[in-house]
Amino acid sequence: MTTTLTVDSATGTLLISEALAKPLSERIAQIDTYLNACSQAGEFSGSVAIARGKEGTIARSYGQANREHEVPNNPQTKFRIGSLAKQFTAVSILQL
Repeated sequence: MTTTLTVDSATGTLLISEALAKPLSERIAQIDTYLNACSQAGEFSGSVAIARGKEGTIARSYGQANREHEVPNNPQTKFRIGSLAKQFTAVSILQL
């Protein structure tokens, strides 16, 4: 069975099409390979957390947290989201 990793250009979401029976470790290796390639090409910088049932959670980071000082990202890196949360808060209040 072939695994296809693609990125939805509209949302930036990583899409994985494969059988659900594959072990988590194989999926993580494939995702890690893909994100390392994207990071090396300068197309991705951030952190990713993967969880699947009782198999556990994996957190990996890619790219630089601070490019000027060459500080790498790590799972504890705090990202500035600016005013991004305001829209979600407004929708939540409107839904109430």
